[in-house]
Amino acid sequence: FDQWFDRQPSRPREAFLDRVGLPCDKPFLLYVCSSLFRGTGNEARFVERWIQEIRTSTDPALKDASILVRPHPQRMEELAASDLAGYRDVVLYGAHPIDAESKNDYFDSMHYAAAVIGLNTSAFIEAGCVDRPVFTVLLPEFSDRNQEGTLHFRYLLEVNGGLLHAARSFDEHRDQLARSLAGEVS
Repeated sequence: FDQWFDRQPSRPREAFLDRVGLPCDKPFLLYVCSSLFRGTGNEARFVERWIQEIRTSTDPALKDASILVRPHPQRMEELAASDLAGYRDVVLYGAHPIDAESKNDYFDSMHYAAAVIGLNTSAFIEAGCVDRPVFTVLLPEFSDRNQEGTLHFRYLLEVNGGLLHAARSFDEHRDQLARSLAGEVS
């Protein structure tokens, strides 16, 4: 994870957002997909549900925020089959960060994001290295096996006050994200 601490963006925010196809005049949320245990949930369907939940927010900044969804390298085919084109200001973008260009894209996506959201992924740690606020929602269909059901997850929640802001409902999750966009959560 050391490579992310002192790294600088490879391009200005406007150039990055133009590259991924998002508007430059508002914040964006970065949803980072996970390598969930096979057979424990379909994250592609969850991502669509999550987007729908965000779009129902009563907070205008959250409701209208752009969304960049980064597929997990081990599960790209699952999300590639989704049709996110019907959602306003939502893009699926990113590759496995193993070469210079994809590492730049990955870093820039975290650096410029207003908040980073996911279920359970090492991207939480990487986003913490980049000093981005990190969020999840704990729902039984994922939490029992992929979040609270794993040994390491509690470290994300508890150690040194926790890196991860967790909610137990979409209402609470939307409230956390709205407060983060307002600068009240770090």
